[in-house]
Amino acid sequence: MAAEGIAARNFKPLMPLHIARRLIENSFAEIMQGHQLIPLSHFMMHLDAQYTASSLDPAGNPARWAVVNIIVALGIRSKTAPGSEAALFDITNGFYQNATKVVPELILQRPCLASIQAFLGMALFARDNVDISAFIMSRSLFESSLGLRPHCARGRLNPLSRRANLLTVRTRLGSY
Repeated sequence: MAAEGIAARNFKPLMPLHIARRLIENSFAEIMQGHQLIPLSHFMMHLDAQYTASSLDPAGNPARWAVVNIIVALGIRSKTAPGSEAALFDITNGFYQNATKVVPELILQRPCLASIQAFLGMALFARDNVDISAFIMSRSLFESSLGLRPHCARGRLNPLSRRANLLTVRTRLGSY
């Protein structure tokens, strides 16, 4: 999609980097409990790269933007005290919406591991919401992306690594 189309989507800005880092450092184990989507070190590289590029929009990398936003949304939700969900809904949902606003690019671009991680993160987020249609859509998009070759703008997975990753992802998907 054209850059003008992305700019017109009115993304919510990311929180200040030091707050995002602290949130992730304090919630990552909870977020990934039972569903290791991405290693912490890889996520922190995505986080730093996104803030370097832009805290306002995808800056040419919708997969990275989606991963950062969905993990931050999961982090906020994991640290929200029971009974306070409604008070923080707009914030958490803003990050979720940031991730879902780039779904067209994730579908149309050459798939990469980050886009698969983003779809799975969206499914995890939507699974715990009342919107079952969002969960089904995210899981369907994730499953359909499994058959595609994972490669990103930087670096490619070799065929053996790709096969091992897909087997691991399929095994994890079965637990949902």
